[in-house]
Amino acid sequence: MVSKKEALTNGFIFYFQGSYGVGKQTTAEALCHEFNMGLLVVDGDRIASFFENRPLNSEPSAFETTISLLCREASLQKAALYWKGFDNLLETAEVLSQHIQLEAEISDILAEIRSHSSL
Repeated sequence: MVSKKEALTNGFIFYFQGSYGVGKQTTAEALCHEFNMGLLVVDGDRIASFFENRPLNSEPSAFETTISLLCREASLQKAALYWKGFDNLLETAEVLSQHIQLEAEISDILAEIRSHSSL
């Protein structure tokens, strides 16, 4: 078990998996309450559908910029990010990387997500 101090100092990532209604978001809310943090809920399905419906070659860095801004906002608010629909977001990232050669940038996005202690 990790102490609160270690978790807040080193950061942490939780991956909640389960069907709709099992309490993933409620658990995230409880953890944030315990750590005295806010919780920003990101609708990954909405972000994924936005980028899926755009021409693949238009603004290839827009996806990365969107993710980066979300991480920045969480950091500024000292909040955790709850990625609702994260699996769909990863699938969209995979499709984008296949079409516009962004494999390295996708790795950078995930590294940036991991680098924020509030995630």
